[in-house]
Parts: sequence; C-alpha cells; structure tokens
Amino acid sequence: MANAGAALGLEDVPELPEAPTEQPKYNRDYHRLFIKFMSWLHKRTYTKAARFQPSALSGIQPHHVADYLKWRAYGTTDVDFKDLEQNPTCRSATLEQDKKAISFYIPIKGATWNGTSGNPTKSDPVNEVVKEVKKAETQHRGKKSCVTRDLTETEYHKVVHELYDKGSFEGTIRTACMLKQQVHLITRTDDISKLKYSDYKPHPDFPFALSCK
Repeated sequence: MANAGAALGLEDVPELPEAPTEQPKYNRDYHRLFIKFMSWLHKRTYTKAARFQPSALSGIQPHHVADYLKWRAYGTTDVDFKDLEQNPTCRSATLEQDKKAISFYIPIKGATWNGTSGNPTKSDPVNEVVKEVKKAETQHRGKKSCVTRDLTETEYHKVVHELYDKGSFEGTIRTACMLKQQVHLITRTDDISKLKYSDYKPHPDFPFALSCK
C-alpha cells in the first residue's frame, strides 16, 4: 500500500526493500516481534528476511508505538481506558516484550524521549498503555495469566503413580522414570531428557549408588 506510511503520519519513514545490503543489528527473538510492528505500521507484510536501517526508523514517534500496543491489547487504537467494558486481550508482559523488541532497533535506544528525540518506547504515551493493561489485570479484567505453578509433593506422587499404573514403558512409564531421575538429580526437564545411558557411572565412594556427569 503506497500511502500507508503517510496515512499513519510516517511520511519520513519509507517502506524498505526486503533485504538492504546493510543490517547494523539483529536479534532473532526481537526481530520476529519487530517485523510484526513494522508490518502493522506500514500496512504491508514484511517477511522475516526484511531488514531496516537506522535512518529509516528515525521517524517513529511515541504515538506510533502506543497505538500499536493498543492494537495488540485491544484490537483497535480507539481505546477509552475509563471504559471498563473495553478489556485487554493480552497481558502486560506481552506488551513489555514488544517494547523491548522495538527499542532494540531504535537508533537512540538509550535516551528517554524528550519530546522531540530519543527512544519513543521510553515515553509517557507508551508507558501509559502498559500501565493501564496492568491495572486491568489487577482488576481481574482481560486475559488471565498463563503462569503455572510447581507441583506439590502430593501431586507429584499422584502423577508418577498414574503413569506407572496406566501405561506401557514406551508410553508413560518411561516418563515416570524421567520424573524420578529429575527429582533425584535436582535438574530441569530439558536437562534430564538429554541424559544418555553412558552418562551414568558407578559411584566411586558408594557402591550402591550411581553418579552422573
């Protein structure tokens, strides 16, 4: 869309070719989120190969970032935070991650926005959106948290017994064994899944036990 940038007040932020020859910085996780922001901003779809030079990002203003966060949280930029019926559909943590991703590519990312220059993600309009979404969370409005808690000891034993009683070795008993090893070694699930038979050795001091590197 040729006039997408102008419609958003971005006459000085041109749409770029998919792969300019110079790319000053890159972060895989941030780039994915930044591509979403730039695609929304220019009303076009950028592929993951798209790169944006600092000179092309200098026109991004606080209201561009704030409007994007509103759109992410509410599906629209026309948001009345006093309207308790208008609830966010994403968590403030999601918006914080978007802020970090955008900030990573801002040319002057270390400076707080002073009204004319600096990092637009470090500005009152942007911070207000995040603050209002956090407020909605404390009021139990909007998307519920996806944070999980640790199993209690009783829950852990129940899971292990269920896995032993209702499955084959390949299906569930192997998982129960991994869970028990994880507890004994005090390690993470992804670590225990990488263990090999050759990693276990007879313990040099206790013949009834094994050691693991």
